[in-house]
Amino acid sequence: MLAFVLWGAAACDGHGRNGAPVYSGSVELTEHSLGFAASGRIENLLVEEGDRVSQGQRLALLDHFNQAVRDAERAQHLLDSGGFSRQEYEHLRQVVDDMQLIAPVDGVILNKIRENGEVTAAGAPVLVIGDTNRVWVKIYVPEHTVTRLRIGQPAKVRVDGLERNLPARISSIAAQAEFTPRNVQTPEERTMQMFGVKVQLDDPSGVRPGIFADVEILTDERSGH
Repeated sequence: MLAFVLWGAAACDGHGRNGAPVYSGSVELTEHSLGFAASGRIENLLVEEGDRVSQGQRLALLDHFNQAVRDAERAQHLLDSGGFSRQEYEHLRQVVDDMQLIAPVDGVILNKIRENGEVTAAGAPVLVIGDTNRVWVKIYVPEHTVTRLRIGQPAKVRVDGLERNLPARISSIAAQAEFTPRNVQTPEERTMQMFGVKVQLDDPSGVRPGIFADVEILTDERSGH
């Protein structure tokens, strides 16, 4: 079995076991902004902020949705009897699809941008959904540490309210520095640049967005990482 140690940078928010640095951040979800493919008046928003939704679930309808469904159903009957072309029928089915919002992923409704009765343009955002299967914590590490990190590198995450450590992996590393810390004490620290690193949870069940989290990155000593 490979032996792992915890390590990190001096510019961190604390230390864990064996004196390893602990990076703090908050839990975030991958967000999807959803809008209708057609313009119209919103007749029925079927969800509220905070609601959990499933992939494929209907979330909202435009005011002419029911009429579009009836038109498509009549076209289906005419198509079966030879009185309607396949192209015309497919067009009406597309109209039905354009007048409803469907959840693209399992998730939670983070924001209702529009309300019932409001007119919305095609493509304008109506709802924001967070993907509950893609949950991550963003941390910032200094330049001399980021060069030693790699995509897929294991980490452990501890969140407020849970006693156990959560397994995680580095999912992205910023190509450019995002900022230089202000609360520094020496000339050497003033040149320190910080890079954003996303650490994605392997199993995000039970973890809610917005809660604080501590992250420790794991490395195999024998691999030289």
